[in-house]
Amino acid sequence: VTGGSAGPRSGAEAVAEAVRLLARAGESEVPVTILLSDLLHWHVARTASSLPPFQRVRGTAFGPDHWTWPADGTTAETPGGRRVPALWRRARGLMHRGDHASAMDVLVDLLAVRPGPEPLLALGRCHLELGGRRAALETCRYLLRRYPLTPDAYPLMDLEEQDDVARGFLTAGLRIVRARPALAAEPERLEHDLLLALAARAYRRGERREGDRLVNEAAQAYPAGGAPLRVLAVEALRRGDREGARGLLAAALARTPGTSRTCVP
Repeated sequence: VTGGSAGPRSGAEAVAEAVRLLARAGESEVPVTILLSDLLHWHVARTASSLPPFQRVRGTAFGPDHWTWPADGTTAETPGGRRVPALWRRARGLMHRGDHASAMDVLVDLLAVRPGPEPLLALGRCHLELGGRRAALETCRYLLRRYPLTPDAYPLMDLEEQDDVARGFLTAGLRIVRARPALAAEPERLEHDLLLALAARAYRRGERREGDRLVNEAAQAYPAGGAPLRVLAVEALRRGDREGARGLLAAALARTPGTSRTCVP
């Protein structure tokens, strides 16, 4: 359908057109149920503003969260779902207190009851806090494979050592947070962090002009703090400019609340 010279030009447009044609008959006469993954539903909804409403269904019956049409007013529930809020509160409390090892145990129990992006992201951060860089990366990779519309997870992919793979994930996260900022807790801060991660990688590849451009975009996205200056300081040090790096670090520390200016080397 999408290979011809006329009609839909993408898979998402083809799905949207199919739903529109089925909707003409009325929901009571539709002989099929359309089931979309979270990511495909996002693409389809962006394609057609006149699409009939889909219903979000949470649970594990079809893998991760998904969307269905016609909507039947029911929501899938995982056995033991009533335990989820208590387990999630306990895990977050342990993380807040710095007990990441105990938090991981609770998160494993939680994920056994109901898989989801939030506990997976928390598990990845616990791994990282405990020094498990590889485990954090693998957890995040699994998370994004199942729940790609989780923009807060994309910065963790900067742990990936392969530059082209990491840049692909970071760029995808940047595209999502810009298209749907409501998905992120702090969209401006997240955009800032993704841009800086891309800038640091550009500098390491010797692409100084691209790195400068990305640092400037990051500073505009989230002006508070001194993170862009720290990235520039690392680049200055890489080029052997110790005095320039020292000055940039001093400026970064001066813009970061709660730090001491005597920490500049």
